[in-house]
Amino acid sequence: MKQSPKISVKTDRYRRLVAARQYMERHFDSSPALPAIAGAACFSPYHFLRLFKSVYHQTPGQYLTAVRLARAKALLASGADPRTTCLAIGFDSIGTFTTLFKRATGQTPAAYGAASRQRRSDIAATPLAFVPACFAAGNGWTEKRKIEEAP
Repeated sequence: MKQSPKISVKTDRYRRLVAARQYMERHFDSSPALPAIAGAACFSPYHFLRLFKSVYHQTPGQYLTAVRLARAKALLASGADPRTTCLAIGFDSIGTFTTLFKRATGQTPAAYGAASRQRRSDIAATPLAFVPACFAAGNGWTEKRKIEEAP
């Protein structure tokens, strides 16, 4: 009878913590509670909290907030309004969302969205202005010979 290879305790713990992170990334918009997240990793809530913080150097709540804010940045950059974004990422309060977003980015959600859309517009209008000169020169890109015409 063939035996399965043994998995080290550390490897098993790490796999379970990764499973919990993936659970948070899938359910970020529904405000998963600590017992549910810990359950996804098959740990008790308090043991999970200690392990997660020791491995990722942040609490599950801090990680969940970071995931939500990353999703908010993408939504705002694509043109979503702040109120819709707030509800889509699982916040109930626009004030809380705005405060956290501004603390993380230095801009309000509305200002971030406008700046992102303006930058995308500027890049479309003058792409060479956003490419380092040494890289553009090395590839033969000049104002007369656009990036699209490159060999």
